[in-house]
Amino acid sequence: MTTLPADHRLTGRPADAGEAKEALGRLLDTLPDCSPSARSDALLTVSELISAAQQHGIDVSSVTARAEDDWVDLNIAYEPQPQGQVEAALTDGWAWTIAASVADKLDVSSTSAEGLRVRLLLRV
Repeated sequence: MTTLPADHRLTGRPADAGEAKEALGRLLDTLPDCSPSARSDALLTVSELISAAQQHGIDVSSVTARAEDDWVDLNIAYEPQPQGQVEAALTDGWAWTIAASVADKLDVSSTSAEGLRVRLLLRV
């Protein structure tokens, strides 16, 4: 019987890009098949997504990660925002621009006013 991967909280409150990057690095160190370039992409992506949200005035309340051998799901949760603010920022393209930088490895699987879910493939 296999066990489901556990969620790992990457940040305290409020979310900090450096803290999230450090915590994700420790999590990725436990995955035997994560290539150096995939690791680098994952670390850059988590910190850039948090920083970009904050630059758009969106408060990130927490970031959690769930990892398996070849992927990590990042769940970026937002503080309650004025109606439409998150959607406007996403339309403005910050998440998609970051996603495009690692497009062959990244899938922005869902967005809402409460958060952003990103699946990042870790094998190159």
